Amino acid sequence: LRGELLFLGTSRAGLSGALGMITMMIVVLSMTLAKRFKEKITFELRLTCHWFFTLFVLCICFHTPRCRNITCIFFFLWVTDYLYTYFFKTHSLDIVEFTPLPLRSGTQMLWRNPKGFHVKSGQYVKVRIPWLSEGGSEWHPFSIYLKEKTDIGRESV
Repeated sequence: LRGELLFLGTSRAGLSGALGMITMMIVVLSMTLAKRFKEKITFELRLTCHWFFTLFVLCICFHTPRCRNITCIFFFLWVTDYLYTYFFKTHSLDIVEFTPLPLRSGTQMLWRNPKGFHVKSGQYVKVRIPWLSEGGSEWHPFSIYLKEKTDIGRESV
């Protein structure tokens, strides 16, 4: 390879590129292995592996000035979206009614929409149910289908 491998250990671009590739391999392998060893690799471990992308972003910031500028712009947008969702789009519900659907085809959940919660049919929510014996710390996606307005004039999901 014409002596170019020495470049990996002697320059900032080489070191950041090599470390960035290693972190991306961790993220990709965590999902690839998750399909094969689903019962052995927990959701939390896979999620933790996904956070290695922040190390990848840091590596890109040290790679070249142009990469740093572009990456910082997109990373700032991602962080802004993440924080907005965490602080303004996360709701805690006190009363939720669960009903199994016929033929074990799913679960219906009914609750009063909290203030600031506005959705349309076809969207989804991620729900964490902490009292489940298995999967209680995981977020589960549920599709939204709005129920007709009830007799007291509120909408249920």
